[in-house]
Amino acid sequence: ITRIGSPGDRRQATAFLQVLRTGKLNEAGKLDLDPVAQGVLQALDLAQFGDNEEALTRALALQKDNPDNPAVANLLARLYVASGKLEQARAALAPVLASDPGHFGSIANMNRIDIQEGKFDAVKARLEKALEAQPENEPLILLTANFLANRDDRDAALALLRSKAAALPDSLAIRTNLINIGIRQGQLADARRWADEALKIGETTNVNGLTVAAEAYAALQDYPAAVAAYQKQAEKQENPPATLLKLAEAQLRAGDQAASKATVERLIQDDPANFAANNALISMLLAQKDEAGAMAVANKAADANQALGAVLRASVYQRTDQIDNAVIELQNQLALTPSAGLVQRTYAMMLQAERRDDAADVVSAWLGENPDDANMLQLLSSHYIQDRKFTAALGLLERAYSMLPNNVVVLNNLAWLRYELKRQGAIQLAQRAYSMAPNSPAIADTLGWILVRDGKAEEGLKLLYEAADAAPDNGDIGYHVAVAQRQLGKTDEALATLERILSAAIPDQNFTEREKAEALKKELSGG
Repeated sequence: ITRIGSPGDRRQATAFLQVLRTGKLNEAGKLDLDPVAQGVLQALDLAQFGDNEEALTRALALQKDNPDNPAVANLLARLYVASGKLEQARAALAPVLASDPGHFGSIANMNRIDIQEGKFDAVKARLEKALEAQPENEPLILLTANFLANRDDRDAALALLRSKAAALPDSLAIRTNLINIGIRQGQLADARRWADEALKIGETTNVNGLTVAAEAYAALQDYPAAVAAYQKQAEKQENPPATLLKLAEAQLRAGDQAASKATVERLIQDDPANFAANNALISMLLAQKDEAGAMAVANKAADANQALGAVLRASVYQRTDQIDNAVIELQNQLALTPSAGLVQRTYAMMLQAERRDDAADVVSAWLGENPDDANMLQLLSSHYIQDRKFTAALGLLERAYSMLPNNVVVLNNLAWLRYELKRQGAIQLAQRAYSMAPNSPAIADTLGWILVRDGKAEEGLKLLYEAADAAPDNGDIGYHVAVAQRQLGKTDEALATLERILSAAIPDQNFTEREKAEALKKELSGG
C-alpha cells in the first residue's frame, strides 16, 4: 500500500509500518511490539473509533516519556491535524525533521499540513531536499511524483519517474505508474517498454511483475502477449482461480475461443459454484448467440447452489433483453431463500427495468423483517437522497447511526443530510468523521464544504485543499475549492482552479456540479 496505494492510504500505511518495524519475533514466532509501539497502535485504534480525546491523552503521555520517538511525534501530528490544530502538529513534527530530514512519515504529515494551508512551494522544497538525501527511496519518489502531477506539473513527474526507473531496476511501482501515464497520454511505445521491463522482473525476482505486464499488454490490446504473461504467472503460482479467469479473458480477446472456454470449464470443474467462472462461460455462449447453452450452464450451477443458479438465469434474461423475466427470477428466489445479497441484486435489476419505486419497496420489505441491517439502511437512504427525499433518507441514516456510531460513511452522509435539512449537529458529525478518517478525501470534502457554506471559508478551504490534493480528478471537490477561494477574495486562484477542472476529462459522476462551475467561471471572468 505504501508503494501503490492512494495518497491517503499510503500515509496511513506508512504510519503503521513505522510501528510494526519496531517489533521482533519472539521464541514462539509471534510479533512482540515494544511498549511505545503498542501504545501508538492503541492510540490509533482509539482515534479510528472516534475517541480522539482519549487517543490524544495517551499520545501526550507517550511523548512525555519518549520525547524523541518519531512514531509518537507522527501519532501526535495525526491527532492534531484531525482536530484542526495545525500549529501543534507542526511543533510535534519539527524535531523529527530537524534530526532526520528524510523521515518519510514526518515528511508526508508535514506536507499534509502545508497543503491544508496552501503552502505548496514548501511541500515541493521539502520533497526535493529529501530526495536529494535519499535518491533511491521508492515511497519518497512516488510521493514526489504524485505531488507534482497533482500540481499540473506532469512533465516533471514523468521525468522524475523515468530517471528513477533506471536507478531502481526492480521497482514495479515506478513502472506501473509509468505504464499508466503512457497509456493515458497515448505514448503507447513508452508504455510497452515499461511493461516489457515488468515482465522481466516477473520472470526473475518478483512474480507480481507478470500481473503488471499482463494487464498492461491487455490495455495495449496486445492480447497474445497478455496470454503468455498470465500463463507464466499461473504456472508460477500453481493456477490460482483469479489468474486463470484473467487468462481466459485474454485468450478470448486474442481470438482463441476454444482455449478460453477450456480454461473456464476447468475452473468450473474444480469449483462448480464459482460465480465468476460460470458467468464468464455464459458470456461466451451468449456472444455466440447460444441462449439455450447459456441457460443450461445456469441450470447446472443451480445443482451446486440454488441461489447462484437463479442469479445466473437472471443474468441470461437480462442480457437477452428479457428484463422482466430477470426480475421475476430474482423475486422468486428471494421468496425461497431471502438474503441481503439477493435483495441487492433484485433492487439493481428493478432499477434497470425502470421500476424505481418497486426497487425501493424491495429494500423496505427487507428492512421490515431485518430492521437492524445497517447496510440496507444506507442503501435505501442513498436511494431517497437521489430522489431528493431528504427527510426519509435522514430517518434511515439516524437509525443506522444508532447501530453504527463509529461508521465513518454513516457519519459523513448523516452530517451532509443534517446540514441540508438545517438540523443540529451536522458540523460535529462531520468533524467526528474526519477525526476518524482524516485520509479520506470524500470526508475532508464534506466537512470542508459544510464549513465554507456555514461562513467559515478559511477553515473549510484548508480541508478542501487537502481533499483536492488527494483526489485531483474529482471535479466537485475542485468546484468547492473555487467557491471557498472566491469567498476569501482569491479570484485569480479560483479562476485557475475552475479552468483546471473544466478543461480536464473528468467523468460526470465525479463532476455533478459542472454547470455550477461553468457559471462561476463565467461570473468571475466577467462573462
